[in-house]
Amino acid sequence: MEIKDSICYNNYGDIMDEIKKVIEELDYNKSEQLVLINDKINFLNISLKNQHIISLLNPYAIYFSDKKPLVAFFDSSKIEDKSTFYKKIWNYQIPIVIILENELVKVYNGYSLNKQQELNIIDEIKLSSLNKFSPFSFWNITSKTFWEKYETCFSDQN
Repeated sequence: MEIKDSICYNNYGDIMDEIKKVIEELDYNKSEQLVLINDKINFLNISLKNQHIISLLNPYAIYFSDKKPLVAFFDSSKIEDKSTFYKKIWNYQIPIVIILENELVKVYNGYSLNKQQELNIIDEIKLSSLNKFSPFSFWNITSKTFWEKYETCFSDQN
């Protein structure tokens, strides 16, 4: 069976309970293909290029679609140099970047850097407001309607 959708979890430990909550509230944990990075058997299903991206970016989790990174999850406390981080995300062209910053979930366009060399922010959502009906939930990003609605937001011309 070909893996089309998967999530890779990084071993951040207990301090990352909040980012795990983001993933669960947005229902990404419901994906049928959940690939744990520390699970050598499932990790082999990820291309060497994607394994390299994961090791350089050190996300908490990445959701893959058609074997390509689609959504990357980070905790802001783990991002040491935002300028370098933004450039790496842009370089690897990960469309949706979700960063938990305190009690705020920030959603960025990974295709586009602004004049300040920062990723363009698309939305900010309070952690307490997240649920499976949130705009960037698993169920929404996998629908054609979502991509039609947000097409201009994720344009690399943005």
